[in-house]
Amino acid sequence: DNKKFFIFDILFSALFFLLFFKVFLLSSVKDSFHYSWYLGPAFSSIVGGNLLVDTVSQYGYLSILFIKYFSLFTQISSSHGY
Repeated sequence: DNKKFFIFDILFSALFFLLFFKVFLLSSVKDSFHYSWYLGPAFSSIVGGNLLVDTVSQYGYLSILFIKYFSLFTQISSSHGY
């Protein structure tokens, strides 16, 4: 009996996840202004700027470093945009 509730919980959670994924990531209008607060400092640090010395970061240190190293690891550059 408990296993039925567990399967129901998993299916219900997956349904909500897919619903929110579609609504917020696939269907919503993207405003590049909000992304620039993350991507600007990340790009500046990729091209040689020292974070929090030469490059200002409004949203912290680790989030910008994560974007920087993830971009370097996956070889994603700014030329892959629109």
